[in-house]
Amino acid sequence: MFQCEDCGRVFRRLKRYRENRGPTGENPLPEIYWACPFCGGAWFKVADCPVCGERWPEEQLTEGICPDCGGMILRQLAELADKEFSREERRYIREMIQI
Repeated sequence: MFQCEDCGRVFRRLKRYRENRGPTGENPLPEIYWACPFCGGAWFKVADCPVCGERWPEEQLTEGICPDCGGMILRQLAELADKEFSREERRYIREMIQI
């Protein structure tokens, strides 16, 4: 999915625009670009976080998870590790996953 930077609308498909820019006359140079189908504005890719369902810019997701949920998952994992593993085991786990 995409979201428009100008009007904020969310859409599934970009619209192809063609404008004549360049020398006027018999054969003007066309400029072809893809933009928001509603206002012709710039766009960015968005996706829904599978944990919370909120929509985020794709570039802010890590393995498809939003930063808020990623932080929550890591906090829960740390709490679980504190309860279930000894200090030596936690150190080993950190080394193995390079935290």
